[in-house]
Amino acid sequence: SSEPTVAHSQPESTTTPQSVDDEPVMQNSSEVAWLVTGYNHRFNEGLSPQNNSFEKGDYELTDGSITLRFDSGVDVSIEAPARFTVVNSLRMKMDAGRARAIVPETGHGFVIQTPTADVEDLGTEFGVYVSEEQDVELHVFAGEVNVHTANLPSRRIQEDTAVHLTSVGTKHLSSTDDVAFTTRSKIGYQRWLADSTARREDPSTLLYFDFEPDADAPTLLRDRSQSGLDIDGQIQGCIWATGRWPNKGALLLERAGDRVELDVPGTFDALTISGWIQVNRFDQALQAFFNTRDWQSGEHHWNIQRNGGMSVGVSHAYTIHSAQKKVPLGRWTHLVASIDAQKREATYYIDGELAQQRKWENTTSLAFGPCTIGAFGTTVADPAAAHSDEQASAGESSLRVESVRYNRELRGRIDELSIFAGAFSAEQVKELYEAGNGFD
Repeated sequence: SSEPTVAHSQPESTTTPQSVDDEPVMQNSSEVAWLVTGYNHRFNEGLSPQNNSFEKGDYELTDGSITLRFDSGVDVSIEAPARFTVVNSLRMKMDAGRARAIVPETGHGFVIQTPTADVEDLGTEFGVYVSEEQDVELHVFAGEVNVHTANLPSRRIQEDTAVHLTSVGTKHLSSTDDVAFTTRSKIGYQRWLADSTARREDPSTLLYFDFEPDADAPTLLRDRSQSGLDIDGQIQGCIWATGRWPNKGALLLERAGDRVELDVPGTFDALTISGWIQVNRFDQALQAFFNTRDWQSGEHHWNIQRNGGMSVGVSHAYTIHSAQKKVPLGRWTHLVASIDAQKREATYYIDGELAQQRKWENTTSLAFGPCTIGAFGTTVADPAAAHSDEQASAGESSLRVESVRYNRELRGRIDELSIFAGAFSAEQVKELYEAGNGFD
């Protein structure tokens, strides 16, 4: 073969650190909202959703944090402890706790009802806090809201304003408090941090780059796994940048030759490669994501075509050139290769969904050796200059000088890369995707 060229919510006793599908299908007409993501969330038994589905009714979140997506498209992020009621697709009631609503155009008019007033969206992002003593705060982060209180005219509260809501009016606070109200992105980052710790400690993790910079060694990409292989990467070019979340690190690959060099020892019967990338441009026919140097037997190459398709393969085993499922531009994307050399089967996933699968015939162990994240390196051998007579008389032989030429540069960001022992199942791949999802 030639190298490619072209989490359910549970009763009180159960924690649920992982997320659920980002865009689930509405199950029935009685479902008003569903769980988009959550971190360590627990509900009081008898006041919990069924299979992440929120019908009209009362709920009590005792631990953790969640984001609900209403049928109107509104996202509401809630932190425990909280008691709330789902009324319909454009209304909920907060009896206690913190809730932050992000309202798209389809959800204009969304209302959060509090003990002292109703807060009506006018195209906004706002937070509501209800204490156990029924003290109510409103924080308007963007846009405007209308506040409706019984026997009083409606009041319009504008962006970057925080007020106490009472039965007799409003009292201004000094400023809005963004930190006090969670969002889907904040919950996603919390969940990723927990998963990142678990990946470091997992004995099946052979290599783990979290792409967090080391202040003492800014050109070193630290292997955070406990495999004992200590496969630190050497950063060549590249720029430290922001990853999937505002406080998540990443490397931006933008210039010729930008790459991370590493050397993965040994051979493998089965392994899984997982990475998060954001492709900004397709400048070339092929862009290298994670390739071995050259193309020796058993070595794996992973390229992205100009149309977003994949060109991947293992030397002397198989190659795949496919654009059936594409890597999009400008969006963080999860890529996984699950390769079983004993079963002679390779499966590739994009954002947790099957992208391509291939079987092969011959026996081939998997290997890496010198490899790069980013620009692909090809060894070039040139004859050395002839030795002098003195060197020749000393019995020295002629030499060949080897250099490495780099091309197929990736234009984008990478903020996580892992190699695991064993070929992951589709369910395990989905868990990887969900653990790293939850960014805006």
